[in-house]
Amino acid sequence: MYLAIDLGSTQFKASVFDAKLGVKGTGAHTLTYQYPAPGKVELLPDEVRTGFRTIIRGALDSAACKPSDIKAIAIDSQAQTFAVFDQKMQPRTSLFSWLDGRATPICDSMGRASPWNKLAEHSSFGYLLAGLQLCMLRCMLDNGELRISPEDRILLLPSWLVHMLTGEAVVDANLAAMSGLFSLPQNHWWQEGLKALNMREAQLPRIVPVGASAGVTSKVGSEFGLPSGIPVFLAGNDQTAGAYGAEIERRDALLVTLGTAYVVYALSPKLPGPAHGIIRGVYPGNRFYRMGADSCGGNIVTWGTGLLAGSSYDRFFELAEQAQPGAKGLVFDPEIVRGGSWTSVNMTQAAPEFARSIVESQIRRVAAMVALVDPDHQSPRLLAAGGGSKRPLMTRLLSEATGRTIETVQADPLRGAARLAAEAG
Repeated sequence: MYLAIDLGSTQFKASVFDAKLGVKGTGAHTLTYQYPAPGKVELLPDEVRTGFRTIIRGALDSAACKPSDIKAIAIDSQAQTFAVFDQKMQPRTSLFSWLDGRATPICDSMGRASPWNKLAEHSSFGYLLAGLQLCMLRCMLDNGELRISPEDRILLLPSWLVHMLTGEAVVDANLAAMSGLFSLPQNHWWQEGLKALNMREAQLPRIVPVGASAGVTSKVGSEFGLPSGIPVFLAGNDQTAGAYGAEIERRDALLVTLGTAYVVYALSPKLPGPAHGIIRGVYPGNRFYRMGADSCGGNIVTWGTGLLAGSSYDRFFELAEQAQPGAKGLVFDPEIVRGGSWTSVNMTQAAPEFARSIVESQIRRVAAMVALVDPDHQSPRLLAAGGGSKRPLMTRLLSEATGRTIETVQADPLRGAARLAAEAG
């Protein structure tokens, strides 16, 4: 049996898988965030610890297996969320979520200054984002919200939880590169960035390759009902684990996830160069990835469903199917930063055209990401996952817009983590 853990942004989840990667039991915990001030998004350490314990014990109980039956554990995680810990590994702060926006006002000016103007050379990201660990640190250190002593540890979320299991704080290079403090070309913590923050490498977790072991469970992990000696493997961010679950390296295809956010994920035999709009990093098996992401995704469809179809997704897509391509000239711009808008509205248009225009706007954006991630059309197939992949209109229009065939698949991060644990173990 293998225990897979997904530290998602909405829920923590765990599943027990058998040797054939069949699910035997699951556990879930929905996270409760704190919003202490506008733009601030945090998780309380007790909430995280309780959630971690709940999903592990829930998965084991529902699988009706003994903890000693678990051969290996694998963990994937949301990126960038972190906290500060003292010498005894007790949290000194809340966990600051990647959803936190407090650093937004400083990103532009920070990005023009050294060494942050070199970020694209090192990081998964081509420019500074408010949710990056380094941006949040810079913001809180500058405004006095945070003071870090030389003995303190600064740990990403999975590093702390790995420490709970093994007694050692470890992170994989896939997640480290998404913090902004790791250099992909150099394959270690970015020394220039650390120096600018007056931080030492010893304050950060030990780095291992994605897919590698972080150690084995020890007595400190007994509170989670796990015996000592179980290997713990690190499966990277949730998109990487999902792609591994879909086995895209075996299918020679791009993965398009049509969920709350829309994501296009492709593999590369070597580290891609930095490019605007591209997220890059390491993938299991000494491979690399290129990824495009769009937050104007399924949440826009959810909004349109509530507006036009009484919150019924089936009804929303029925309406969109009724309209002709082009929606009688109606164009929807879903860019949520600007608030979104319709243009070319006239009195011949009705609910079907408004629904169709929303769907077509989403397809244009996904097709543009596909072209950005795979400009040379090296992958003739798209693997589609997520809620949107279950809608024939979405997959048909996406196939037409990209000129590629589409296969609907499951891209479950838990399955990807379990697959990694089974192969590594």
